Amino acid sequence: MNDAPAMAIATVGIAMGAAGSDVALETADVALMADDLNHLPFVVGLSRQTSRIIRQNLWLSLGMSPSSFPQACSACDWAPR
Repeated sequence: MNDAPAMAIATVGIAMGAAGSDVALETADVALMADDLNHLPFVVGLSRQTSRIIRQNLWLSLGMSPSSFPQACSACDWAPR
């Protein structure tokens, strides 16, 4: 059965096993190298933690930009008009 087209339109496609078809492994968003679904909760937790860190970094960088703008302007002898 060719499940690559279904994985292509899915929100998240997960291919299992190194013995899976090359097309399915290439199309999937996540490729588990073993046929054990017990590793799936770890992958979900890792992705949630990664997303949380990315959001924190974005908010931190957006917060730092306005606060450092006046300092950068004074260092370059440039004032907004």
